[in-house]
Amino acid sequence: MSSDSFTLQKAPNFNVVYESIDLKEVFGEVELIKNIGCVFVSNKGPESQINKGFSSISPLHGRACATTHNGNFFSLKGTGWSFAGPRYFLSPTLEELFYGLLPQAYAEKELIISKELNKKGFLAGRVIGYGLLGDPFSELKVGSTFFNPSVLYTQMISPYRIADLMYFNLEERRNLFQTTYSNANNELENTSLKTMCWDFIKKLFVANNDLINLGGINDSLMWDNVTLACEIVDFEMVFIPGINVNDRIDHIRLPNRQKQSYIWLFELLYKMVNVLEVDISFQEIALQSFLCCEDDLQKENKDFLEGFIYSNV
Repeated sequence: MSSDSFTLQKAPNFNVVYESIDLKEVFGEVELIKNIGCVFVSNKGPESQINKGFSSISPLHGRACATTHNGNFFSLKGTGWSFAGPRYFLSPTLEELFYGLLPQAYAEKELIISKELNKKGFLAGRVIGYGLLGDPFSELKVGSTFFNPSVLYTQMISPYRIADLMYFNLEERRNLFQTTYSNANNELENTSLKTMCWDFIKKLFVANNDLINLGGINDSLMWDNVTLACEIVDFEMVFIPGINVNDRIDHIRLPNRQKQSYIWLFELLYKMVNVLEVDISFQEIALQSFLCCEDDLQKENKDFLEGFIYSNV
């Protein structure tokens, strides 16, 4: 892989300045996290230690930035609101939400879910751990409960989400996708863009179906939560049975949610081929995805997809 592959590309006219900060306590792969370091959106004060080694790729990453370390990409989530204005603030409508911050409970869940997904061989980002922010963040509360802001560290093959593509021009989009996907799949290096798209489509459909066959669900299967290397990232809304992470929704209407995830998947894949301007229709995506693992579908999901794909409505 060339050194250019590890140069982070950012959306035009989007520049977020970060400053180095210390973590109060670290969980997971402590030494690696300490070696990577930690940042937060800078207030550009007189004592700010600006760190140019961290970047926010596009406005898509509202509370996250990315960096490289020893030839690997890492995402840091919970590093402040990247849209300028206040660096963090409490949502006026959503309980338990501070814009720009990530609560410890969510970070702990992502760490647990990531370990399980990687253990089972899923193509997913690898959460290496998280760190708690110190003062003044440690004093933040929602009502009478401490928020415990944290920064989550995730190692990824690609720092770019599918939705990042819309912030670049067509040539840049195609180059980002082809470079990223061929680096992750060397056997596709000299194939066409359309061939790469079809490989991506079928690979992601199989991965989602495998999760469903485990009795799980990804309730946030959107194009901003899948990387250009076909990795699932952001596990706050992923459910795996038997994993104790205090899920509040777990089995609630689970079969219906599993069926819905197939539709979300078709939608995100159709968005991807559209921004890449590849001639693949929604109907083709749905049909070929279905056919590639028809024998591995649970009966109720197979019946649902057949009705959806072959409907004359």
